[in-house]
Amino acid sequence: GGGAKPSAASKASASDEKRRSRKGSFWRRTMQRKNSSSSVEGGGGGGGGNTESNEPELLQEGETGPYTYQVVRAAHTDTNGKALFDWLNANGFDQPPAARGIVKHYVQLHHVFVTLRLTRDDATVGDLVPIKISYPAPASLSAGTLADAVDAGVPPPALSCIPLRLTRVAATDDMPVFAWVAGATRAFPANFVELLPDFRELPWQRCYRAPSPWGFGGGFVRGGPAIFPPFGGGNTCTDEYRELLQRTAAKQLAPKWLVTEYAGAYPKGLLDAVWNDDAPATDRAALEAATEPAAWLSALRAELPFDLQRAPQTQQLIRRNMVQPQAAKDDEQCASERQYYALGGACLAAHAPAGGFDAAAATADVFDTLLAPLIATRAELDKHTYLTRLFTLISPAAMTRDPLFRHARADADAAVLGTVSNAHTVQATYACPVTKEAAFTLTLTHDDGTTSAIGGVKLGTCGALVMPTDRGAPGEPVIGWPEPALLGGASRVLSANQAGVVSVVDITSADQYAEQDGLLEGLDLIVGDAPPCDGELDCACFAAGQQPRCVTQGAQCVDDKCRLPGVGNGPASNVPATP
Repeated sequence: GGGAKPSAASKASASDEKRRSRKGSFWRRTMQRKNSSSSVEGGGGGGGGNTESNEPELLQEGETGPYTYQVVRAAHTDTNGKALFDWLNANGFDQPPAARGIVKHYVQLHHVFVTLRLTRDDATVGDLVPIKISYPAPASLSAGTLADAVDAGVPPPALSCIPLRLTRVAATDDMPVFAWVAGATRAFPANFVELLPDFRELPWQRCYRAPSPWGFGGGFVRGGPAIFPPFGGGNTCTDEYRELLQRTAAKQLAPKWLVTEYAGAYPKGLLDAVWNDDAPATDRAALEAATEPAAWLSALRAELPFDLQRAPQTQQLIRRNMVQPQAAKDDEQCASERQYYALGGACLAAHAPAGGFDAAAATADVFDTLLAPLIATRAELDKHTYLTRLFTLISPAAMTRDPLFRHARADADAAVLGTVSNAHTVQATYACPVTKEAAFTLTLTHDDGTTSAIGGVKLGTCGALVMPTDRGAPGEPVIGWPEPALLGGASRVLSANQAGVVSVVDITSADQYAEQDGLLEGLDLIVGDAPPCDGELDCACFAAGQQPRCVTQGAQCVDDKCRLPGVGNGPASNVPATP
């Protein structure tokens, strides 16, 4: 974000806006950027905007939590999105030049944009809270499939989407992306290849490490001995797991992929980890009764769930309700926040918060901005029974497609998709060596019953297992990965017909990946509600395979323009937009 206050921009479907405007539930306005004011063009029945202006159209605005938001749409005459792009920059939503083409992409698909701005000038990461955006699920994969479905009288499947293209302007190489999709059945990627790693090839011997021969302590220097501590500890193979995914994808030269990490009923404890309804309730009266700052902090610590006590949102809530005065900052005993907000309360007693302290207002802040989002998230998750978690590592160059997800049919796809566990284990067994110094072989039994062996293992102190070194010390084998040609793992493409029956195409080579990935290109061209041609400029054409189509029903593509038969460039406001 840019400007005086942190900000962000994202896109959403135009369907909800159009439905609301027909009901007259909010004003339509045309924004005048020069004087930062807006003139009401219509209301009540959802009057039309200013079609003569190239300025973006303000569809909705308001406040939610710590944010102000605006829902905007490019003017009909702004066919390349330049005016909207300029408006975003002029209003502090800094968009680098690389984002110009991305904004144009969504503008030409008739999407609307949601802008969010933190209202506080001194906002920090602690002010960020989750935001829920609700709108009808997009009902088309592309203009072609949309038209085909309409022609056949069959409604296309509902889809969920991640605007990954917008992420590209601020992304880093191999950026981790998680997606949680809740519903009644398993979700699967509709336009990304699904990666299938072979967990038998994970270097399990690296998964628990310690720097000392006794298996205690923390940290690990790559190249040192890998040790299974007798009492557990160490890391959980996150680096090795991600490397396995990258190596499996590299074998197929696959820059775009998603792996399903979990699919099934909500894991035990998941909902309670979000918000535990059975835990002791936060006592609002106890907080409101603690009118002194130090007493209120003590009560807050006693009343909040443990994981919230030191959360960034909690720390920022304390800052804005107990502003550290300059006198405290000048006092070396109270200068730091740690000193000033210490539970002992000495600094708070010596230097009262700037502007005073209102226990009732601070308590309301706790319930409204800290607890309410968690309770609402739990309630939202309670509506569903099945969770799918997907993951990828992706670089900006590959963020050329927005991942789409759809749900499988519960009655027909269990055998094809099934459940996926997020726990992968091996059982290690060995025969005790004759002497402590003697090397022996460790046998690993995997989830599927197959086995693999690790040689050169030795006993450490207290029964720890000392693995061979990464670098291959003299006389010891090297812990390494299989050659790419020998690496297992595969990928597949999942698709479903209009009846929702899932089919699978297995991929085992780079050529197969390139072919299948090419077929998935363009499936994320979800077309929003298009305004009809207004006589000033014809509507844009959208390609569907080799045959161009017009979004406006009854129009035909002529010279790359949508024209109504017998109308030419005349007004076409009576032509209905494609649903």
